[in-house]
Amino acid sequence: MRRAPCFECGGPADFDHHVVPRSRGGRHTVPLCDRCHALAHDASLVALATAGRQRAKERGDYQGGRPPYGYRLEGGTLEPIEEEQRAIARMGELYLEGASAYAICAALDREGYARRGARWNAALVIKVLRRLGLWEAAT
Repeated sequence: MRRAPCFECGGPADFDHHVVPRSRGGRHTVPLCDRCHALAHDASLVALATAGRQRAKERGDYQGGRPPYGYRLEGGTLEPIEEEQRAIARMGELYLEGASAYAICAALDREGYARRGARWNAALVIKVLRRLGLWEAAT
């Protein structure tokens, strides 16, 4: 049986691609070659992801990736983690006392504050201080 040519490029078709996904009641297909089929799915995945982000934004859900230190994601919103919030407060105190990012890391380790990685690092401390509006003010 000879297949119809690819609907997009005219090359030999490998797939019968649903124009409207079956999950949405689609019944009609078009022949597509492997390359055009991959492009069709990449384009539709981007469109679906964009639409999903827009709906989440309209609901007021968190739009970032991994939640920042001090928070967890619950039901689309950021919820504070009490133990990590204490560490954030301590970072601010130490910084205002004149400690460097590296000295803050050492103090947090010494004092046993919760961390997400294997050890405290200056990059995280600087991110948190920037979020607090402290780091930009001093640099």
